Amino acid sequence: MRPALAGVLLGAADSFPNVQFRNGYTVQGVQQTASEVIVDIHNKANDTTSQERFDILVASDGLRSPTRDLILPISEKESCLKSVKVFAAFFSIPAKPHDRPYANLYQAPGRRSAFTKPCTEQETSAYLTYCKYNQSLHDARESRDVNLQKTTLAAQNFYFEEISQVKLSKWSHGRCVLLGDTAYCPSPLTGQGTNLAILGAYVLASKLVKDGDNPRKAFEEYEQDLRPYVNKVQPIPLGGYLPLLVNPDTSWGLWIQRFILSWISWLQPWKYFPDLKNVPYNLPVF
Repeated sequence: MRPALAGVLLGAADSFPNVQFRNGYTVQGVQQTASEVIVDIHNKANDTTSQERFDILVASDGLRSPTRDLILPISEKESCLKSVKVFAAFFSIPAKPHDRPYANLYQAPGRRSAFTKPCTEQETSAYLTYCKYNQSLHDARESRDVNLQKTTLAAQNFYFEEISQVKLSKWSHGRCVLLGDTAYCPSPLTGQGTNLAILGAYVLASKLVKDGDNPRKAFEEYEQDLRPYVNKVQPIPLGGYLPLLVNPDTSWGLWIQRFILSWISWLQPWKYFPDLKNVPYNLPVF
C-alpha cells in the first residue's frame, strides 16, 4: 500500500512544472540569514557539494532525519527521540498461494512475533518484532550498517528499526520547519504516521499560502493549530502497554491471551458499544 500511495502523491506533485525531484542528493549543511536559507547539497553520483539558496527549508526525511540535526539546537536533537523498546524488521518475500487472502500472525514466548500480509500476487510483506529492549539490537540499528542488517535475510528492501517517537518543544527554527515523522513521529504502534504526515503537509501549506511573506509566522500558526491534534493521537494505546499486552512474555501468557481473544470473538461485545469515532480535525480552507 505504501508504494501505491507514494506513487499517487509523487504523480500529483510531478504534474506541476515548478516541482523538481532530485535522487541521490543529501543535505550536508544548513545556514540561515534573515531572508534566506543557504543549503549545502551533496551529489553522491559525482561526490561534489554545492551551495544553493532558498526562501525556506522543509525537512521531512523521517524519524532519524539528518536534516533535523542540522536545523535544531544541540539540546533538542539529542533528546527528541523516545524509544518505545520495540524492535522491528520489515521486508518483502515471494508470495505463496497460502498467503492470501488474509494476514497471518505467529507469536512466540519472549515477546516475539512474525507477521505476513499479502501485498501483490508476486509479493508478500513480512514483519518480525521483538518487544523487549536488547542492547545488541540497539547497537545494530545505531551502526546503520545496512549490509550487515541485510545478511540476516535475503531481502533487498530489508528495513530494521528500533521503534521510537519524536517529541519536540518546537517544530521550526528560523526559516526552517519540520514536517511529518521528522517533527512528531507517533510510531507505527499508533497507526497515525501517514495520517499526521499528510494532514501536517496540508496545514503547513495553508499557512504558507496565507503568510508566505512571513514564514516564521506561518510556521508558528502551523504548530499552534496542529500540535493539539498530535498530542491526542500520538500516545501509544493502553497507556503505552499495547506492545507488551499483544506480545506476552511466556507460554502461559500466550495461552491466556488466546483464550480471552477466543471468548471476545464468540461474544462479540463490540455490538453493545456505540460506534467509535476517530479524533476529528477541522481542515483549514485555502
